[in-house]
Amino acid sequence: MNAAGTVVSIVDLPVTSKGTGKSREFDLPALRNVFKRIKFTHDLVVGLEWPTTRPGEGAERSERFGRGKGILQAMLFCMGFDYYLISPNLWKGRLGVPGKTQGDSNIIAEQVFTTYYPQFADLIKGPRGGFKDGRCDAALIAHFLRTRSVAGLKSIVEKHGRDSAEAMAFVLGGGRSKTKKFFRRP
Repeated sequence: MNAAGTVVSIVDLPVTSKGTGKSREFDLPALRNVFKRIKFTHDLVVGLEWPTTRPGEGAERSERFGRGKGILQAMLFCMGFDYYLISPNLWKGRLGVPGKTQGDSNIIAEQVFTTYYPQFADLIKGPRGGFKDGRCDAALIAHFLRTRSVAGLKSIVEKHGRDSAEAMAFVLGGGRSKTKKFFRRP
């Protein structure tokens, strides 16, 4: 997503096609190629969602999850990306999107995305038209980062108006002083 919000692109995380569930892993060569393609994008900043495991998750699932986060962070670091680790509580809280445990969280996330990017609504849909929460989350994390820049906030004011609810949400919800533990450079 560019700073003005006029270009939005979503690439699904490449995984091996060896199986389903536990046997699927990152396709590292394909992931490296994705990062190579976007590496020299003007003013690129990457936000890597940095959640913790949820209570009740099994040890094996937690280990795979942690390994996946580590692979992504290591690849970003080794390729020289400017990136931030962002807690789901931070970006969802700032955008007014409830957590996954609430039944209407996907509906609200989709509404937030289509409010700002109606022309890109098809990007958060799958090949058969169904809602894809992972794509929507990725786009909203990019939106969260975009609106933390002067250029991003300016584009929201230009699109929705200075006194709009969208502009006021970011003015009132902004500020990093309280968010250092959630929004940080590694």
